[in-house]
This record gives sequence, structure tokens and C-alpha cells, in this order.
Amino acid sequence: MPEIAPDNVHNIDLRRMRLFQINSALLPVGGFSYSQGLETAIDQQWVHNPESGANWIQATAKHSLLYNDLALLKRLHHAFSTANNEAVEYWNQLSVAIRETRELAAEDKDTAQSFKRVLLSLNSKFTEQLQTIRPISYVTAYAAYGVEHQLLINECLASFIWSWLENQIQVLLKLLPMGQAAGQQLMFRLSEDLIELIHDAHEIEDDQIGFSLPGVVHASAKHEQQYSRLFRS
Repeated sequence: MPEIAPDNVHNIDLRRMRLFQINSALLPVGGFSYSQGLETAIDQQWVHNPESGANWIQATAKHSLLYNDLALLKRLHHAFSTANNEAVEYWNQLSVAIRETRELAAEDKDTAQSFKRVLLSLNSKFTEQLQTIRPISYVTAYAAYGVEHQLLINECLASFIWSWLENQIQVLLKLLPMGQAAGQQLMFRLSEDLIELIHDAHEIEDDQIGFSLPGVVHASAKHEQQYSRLFRS
């Protein structure tokens, strides 16, 4: 039999491995512990099946995630890339400030601290700078990791969206009567919006950052008093 030549292994470099690592479920930041209000939306029957779950996730991504985390990640990635410490501090403070409920603020703080510990354990070149940023936002730590490992901004944006989307679908799988196959179908369908979100993230102006979805904020605030909870937010 003729020998089948492997793909060019030189196209798979360590930089891409680092991109996979930041998306790994083994990354100890605890993102799986949070639903960002989706648990309350399900408890209140605002979300009650895969279709309404998809609508909730799409709306949150396009009208909240885009104008907050993605827009800020783009700016922080540029700030770290250009060693603009003043810009890093400014955008980090804004990212911390726009968390609208106690639970959302706690989630950002806790996951950021966990990510920061990962960076410090890996002897990040930003160690000294990261130690001075208090409190640090999750997107700030994410941007620092991306720049250190030479990940392009669009790669970081895609990775961030993917992780967020995967977690939101995991919430649906745990709380709705739907199986793993239905979850994969949703992931396949909703991930088609990724390219548009990445493109749109580059179009957000500074004064547009902080766009709010009252329904998500209400769900997050209500979750603080929810009788029975599986998630921390």
C-alpha cells in the first residue's frame, strides 16, 4: 500500500497549542460554576426549551457580551501588545465597574483571580504588572495570556466567545430536559454567529461599551435570592 503522507506538522505550532489550552475544561478558573442569570431565566420559565435557550444565548451574546467583554478584550489585547500600562489600567477598571449585580461582579473577580494564579504559576512575563492590578478583571487576565503567547486578537476573541457559549449550553444541558445530541446541535448552530461577533467587536466605539440587557441583569439579581441553585450566579 502506498504511504499516506501526514499533513504538514509544521503548521501546528506551540502557539496554537496555547490557544487550545486556554479553552480547556482543565483550566482552573471555575467558569463552569456560573450561569450568568440563565439559571433564573430557566427557573422563571423565560427559558423552557432548547429554542428559547438559543434565543436567550443569542440575545445575550449580541447585545451584552459583544459590547462589554469582547470590546474590552480587544482594547486590553492592544494595550498589553503595545506595553501601554495606562491603557491596561483604564480598561481593566472599566471592565470591573460595568458588572451590574453582586453576582456578576463576584464572578468576574473570582475567575480573574483564578486566571491570575494560573499566569503567575506559569511565570508570566506580566507577573509584576499583574500583581499591581487590583482588582483585576477576567478579560484583563485573558488578554495578558493571549499577548504573552502571541495569539492574534481574533483568535482570542473566538476563543473567548467559544468558551462562553460552551458554558451557556452546558447550563441548558444541566437544567432542561435535553440530551447531549441536542446540545451539540445548538453548539453547531450558535457557533455560526462567531464570525459576525468577531467582526462586530472591531466596530464598537469606546462610548458604546457598557451596553446593558435589563432582562439579564434582572435574572442575575433575582438569582441571589433564588431558593434552590445549582450555579453560583
